[in-house]
Amino acid sequence: MKRILSAVMAACVAFVACENLDLSENPESSIKDGISTGPSGATVKDSVVFKASLEPQTKTYMEYLNGVYKLRWAENDKIMLWDASTLADGASAKCEYCTLLNGEGKSSAEFVGTIEAQEYVALYAAGYYVPYNGRPAIDIPVRQYRTREDGIDDYTYPMVAVSSTRDFNFENICSIIKLSIKGNGEALSYISVVSDEIIAGPAAVELDDYDKPVLQFLGSDEEGGVYSRINLYCYDVILSETPTDCYIVVPAQTYESGLEFYIGTSNGSYMQVYTSEHITTERSRIHEVDPILFTPEEEPLEDGVYVVGEATGVDISLNAPAEHYKMVPDESRNGRYEKYLPLFRDENFSIVKWEDGRKTEYGGVEISYKINSIDDGTLSYEYKWYSVAADKEANCYFSVDEDGLYHIIIDLNEPKDLDCAQIALFPVDWKVRGTCNNWGATPMEVESFSVSEVVYSLSDVYFTTAGGLFKFEYTGIAWYAGEDPGIRTPSNLGMTDGALLHDGSNIKLGPQGIYDIELRWHSSDDKFATSCFSYSFELKQELSLPDYSKCPMELVGTSVAYGDPDTSDWGWGRVLLADNEGYPSVYGSTYTWTWSNVYLYNETDCEAEINNCGFKARTVGNKPYGEIDAWEVSYNDLVPSSSAPATACGMSNILVEKTGFYDVTLSLDASTGQKTITLVSK
Repeated sequence: MKRILSAVMAACVAFVACENLDLSENPESSIKDGISTGPSGATVKDSVVFKASLEPQTKTYMEYLNGVYKLRWAENDKIMLWDASTLADGASAKCEYCTLLNGEGKSSAEFVGTIEAQEYVALYAAGYYVPYNGRPAIDIPVRQYRTREDGIDDYTYPMVAVSSTRDFNFENICSIIKLSIKGNGEALSYISVVSDEIIAGPAAVELDDYDKPVLQFLGSDEEGGVYSRINLYCYDVILSETPTDCYIVVPAQTYESGLEFYIGTSNGSYMQVYTSEHITTERSRIHEVDPILFTPEEEPLEDGVYVVGEATGVDISLNAPAEHYKMVPDESRNGRYEKYLPLFRDENFSIVKWEDGRKTEYGGVEISYKINSIDDGTLSYEYKWYSVAADKEANCYFSVDEDGLYHIIIDLNEPKDLDCAQIALFPVDWKVRGTCNNWGATPMEVESFSVSEVVYSLSDVYFTTAGGLFKFEYTGIAWYAGEDPGIRTPSNLGMTDGALLHDGSNIKLGPQGIYDIELRWHSSDDKFATSCFSYSFELKQELSLPDYSKCPMELVGTSVAYGDPDTSDWGWGRVLLADNEGYPSVYGSTYTWTWSNVYLYNETDCEAEINNCGFKARTVGNKPYGEIDAWEVSYNDLVPSSSAPATACGMSNILVEKTGFYDVTLSLDASTGQKTITLVSK
């Protein structure tokens, strides 16, 4: 059957149902003296003629274009005709093929056959049709072809008619989807429509209400034979500025999750188009998808979240190595990702999520600045924060004000416990923090900056004790950044299993001396953001062993029961001077401080919150003495003792499990920097 679909329709919003199909012309009968004459002039004796029309009562007028969609019979059309009373007999049902006698190119025609019955059931097109439990069965083709510009292919659009006479008014069973596609010279190859519903394969035709025939597919995806995809092959079609119209026959039904279209070209490029959710296609109606400009999709990446855009310093039109920019998922919270990446000012970037081959692009919709201070306000940091959405309207991108390395942290709000998805952009100004500066923060210099590598350095760093310790951090805050917008992440780097990672252990040096330290970020195929960092240090000058004999030490904390109030900047509980007026005994390079019969509280008795419980040993007043920098000893240096079990609390404070009297011993080997503290219960 030839489908002539005339007139071009204007753009519709999303997925719009058009009106019905116009089928109104009637051929002149060619029956003469009981002999029917076919299109070729041949005669067919002992035959009867069946008149077949195509829903003449349903017209479609698109008023804004005065367009009319028409269906026409084609030269080689055949119908399958059953004696309705025999359908329940299955394979024994009485049926035959009836061939077109005349009416080619018209909406009404005559078919010739020999079957006679009290009631007929007719199906178009004849081919794969058999009775199924007393109902006719039909096949919705999974492979369809665009063989003409003005409609769908012959034999593709199924119809059914029921009549007690030889006049049949065929009713359409399916719906038609129309796509109008523009392009720039691409050779169209195929269009696939994909659904969560079954849309192709054998189906029985329900005829309880034959004015509104419906389909029941004979099988499931698991059983095979039916499909949730239809492919329309469009060979030798060149896309241009003039829209190319393509029509796909689909079942008339509701698609709860909408439909997905893949538009492919002969060179392998493709484009994905989605309709909105909950689409209903109606029988005898043409449904239009919004006009489409073919824009090839980039190749899908593996599932993950990526940073994409000119601000990364790479021209994305040249298919940038996006694997280098993959963000790292936070295992402690679904939908949170991070990445260290050089970004360039006055350029844009966005966050792209790939999942199951589908791409979602996030852009910023609000901008604000946050400035936080800690303690007395001497330390502060500034960062840029956006609320974000999966919506990239004009200018809805991210950007930075200065070239530099940035820590990008995005929370997609998958648990739905924030006001919105959000992203924070932290400028990374690395500092060294350790025993060289009493765990202060000394800024590093940027030695070089490029899209593939950023190098920081700090020269002439004095470590006056052997085995000096340090970490890298940014923003001047020791552990975390970004708490205000709800994104909380460590902002330091230490050693974990041979790699620089967040919250890693302190980096330990060798002899006391003057060091140069270098930190390097570099692009890497490794998927973990912080593993792109490496460091090195160089001992420029070794220093003589320090003399701790004149360095007094004290215990400090809320667990110290008897002592003087702590008047230092810490202001933390009480202090108790070591025996011998705070000074150590000396044996070679080993210095030992002792506290005899010290009464220490456990968590309950010290009457302080857990973060403020416990005690440490430190230089008196937390001050340097001579050439000796201020230093401390905490739980990390505790030698386990079965007679005095203790735990860590707060920032590595020592907390005894039982209140009572203890002997406390602190030892330091100046040649190695090794320090230990021991508790013995009295």
